[in-house]
Amino acid sequence: MTILDERARHAARELNSAVAEADLLLFESGIPALRQTPVVTHNRSRTFVFAGAFAAVLLFVGLTLAPGRMTAPTDPEGEAATRQPSPAADVVTVDGDPDARTPTTADGEGAPVTSIAVADLTPPAITVTSPENDAEYTADDFGGAAVPLVEFSGSAEPGSTVVARTGVDPEPTVAVGPDGLWSIELILQAGTNPVRFTAFDAAGNEQDATVTVTYTPETSATTTTTQPAVESPPKDDPSGEDRRETPDDAPSTVAFTAAATAGEASGNPATDVFSGTAATGSRVTLTSEYGDATAVAGADGTWSVTMAFRNAPLEQPFLVTAADDSGNRLKLEFVVRAG
Repeated sequence: MTILDERARHAARELNSAVAEADLLLFESGIPALRQTPVVTHNRSRTFVFAGAFAAVLLFVGLTLAPGRMTAPTDPEGEAATRQPSPAADVVTVDGDPDARTPTTADGEGAPVTSIAVADLTPPAITVTSPENDAEYTADDFGGAAVPLVEFSGSAEPGSTVVARTGVDPEPTVAVGPDGLWSIELILQAGTNPVRFTAFDAAGNEQDATVTVTYTPETSATTTTTQPAVESPPKDDPSGEDRRETPDDAPSTVAFTAAATAGEASGNPATDVFSGTAATGSRVTLTSEYGDATAVAGADGTWSVTMAFRNAPLEQPFLVTAADDSGNRLKLEFVVRAG
């Protein structure tokens, strides 16, 4: 409207100037009737006439153009696009919820929110609750069982994985349940057993827990046979012959025994000397997962043989079985050290 007002004022000035010039010409024309008419009267009359006409034109133009200026353009669907564009919604980080929306726009419709995962850098907690640190075990604690199997248990972050660092491939592994508890059974070796457990979470973080236990096995395994009592001759035997059994007729009194000299070794193959006693001439067989050997008991009832273990797991006890011809069987524990 400011532009139209300015144009109207400019047109009015032009009109007044034109009327004044026309009035002057009429006055100077020499016509008495026109000369007697005051210039002011002519100016005012003509000014009112031309001003009224020009005002009518301006009113028509204003009414025609004003709706065009005040009416907003329509959108493709015919609705007036009078609203200002809605400001962009603030992006809010919502971890783990890709469908979350933030109702921050003018129309109340939330914009999709980008989900940003926060890196997990926290190591998973892990504890060993059983057995207690520095616990001691002997063969009696296992009720005569040949394998000293102990259950290690504790707690860790739910959903993580606990691995027993035994040096054996594959290493014993267990998944931690929703209750956060875990347990792994391991065979103890003679002496001190420092056992390390590692917990891994889904992000790859890890944490260790260590417990040390001691195992004192029997130094050797032994079986014995019972010698029958020597029978004395009856007192009323007229011959007076001594009917007691002679040593050649008596059953063998040699016990079947077996033992390893060291019970451990290093290298590949790792070797150790096994020895013991058995009935004279008896064949003794030693077997294991990683090697075997045989020996024959001599006249004095003793036997000895060097046994090699190839590709045996390091620091993981395993069993060696000794057996003779009479069916006697003994199980010995052996371990190959890392070096």
